[in-house]
Amino acid sequence: MPKILVVEADQGANNLLSSALSLVGDVTSAFSVTEANPQVSRNDIVITNYHLTDGKGSDIIMEAVTYGVPYFLTSGDGFDMIDQNPDLGAHILCKPFAMSDLQKLVAHRIGNFDKFYTSTLPVVMSYTPETDDQHQAKVVVENAGLARVIPASANDRWTGFVDRIAKTHIPLAAIVSHAKDKGNAQLAENVAQECRVPYILLSEKPVEGYEVNTCAFPPGPDLAQALGEKLAPVEAPF
Repeated sequence: MPKILVVEADQGANNLLSSALSLVGDVTSAFSVTEANPQVSRNDIVITNYHLTDGKGSDIIMEAVTYGVPYFLTSGDGFDMIDQNPDLGAHILCKPFAMSDLQKLVAHRIGNFDKFYTSTLPVVMSYTPETDDQHQAKVVVENAGLARVIPASANDRWTGFVDRIAKTHIPLAAIVSHAKDKGNAQLAENVAQECRVPYILLSEKPVEGYEVNTCAFPPGPDLAQALGEKLAPVEAPF
């Protein structure tokens, strides 16, 4: 079984993560940077909280990168961290997150360091107004191997963040946004047009005028198919 290192200072949170991830691999728990860093190279993936008693999760991430070990950084201040460190956005999990989503994301990152951490795999921005749903699109898209996904939820700053991302070296390729009504759909369309990238809406029911760009919510295989088509390179005419 793959080896998973969980680093979380809070005993209860550490137990919860370790129990959930024991269904994915052989879990080792650590509670500090000092305890975790010597073990990083012996594991296949590291899940670390940002706030630790003797340092930051970023100290452990640097160790993981040195040894080519995939990682996720977790934080209750996740979106603020993403906003300040957009290069790490696809590798930050904003709390709270569903254990089922965590299991799927971790399972797919194992053995894929080059693909998700050093390649030119495109980046997709995903937005949902509900915190509990924030990683659902990420699970579908990343498990299909289409892109790295930066999630955002319940935060009206996401549109400005997307605009800033589009002006950096980060290869933003598409926007996926939950749209409960036409207003949400128009906002997502406007942001996508400003950033010059395609968009896909996720909705429980068709949004009038946006049917062609809408996939079902909760997201599933139709999202992967639609996004794959939008990300497919266009062949130049001879």
